[in-house]
Amino acid sequence: MGHKALLKEAAQAVDLSRNALYKLARAKKVPFLRVGNRYIFDIELLEQSLREMALQNVRQPEPPEYGKIRAIR
Repeated sequence: MGHKALLKEAAQAVDLSRNALYKLARAKKVPFLRVGNRYIFDIELLEQSLREMALQNVRQPEPPEYGKIRAIR
């Protein structure tokens, strides 16, 4: 496992604001460990998670399926 860091240090390591990283953690979009009121991040896992999130943003949507009947909503 990689370097462990608290919220402030982890946010600096991945170039995010503390508030942005806190919101991602609260939404359970990035891996973290909570001990009391402290959020502890593994920097390597955090970077990997952010890379995966970025890749999801650039993936192309599935092309429409022509010739199939579908409900119009």
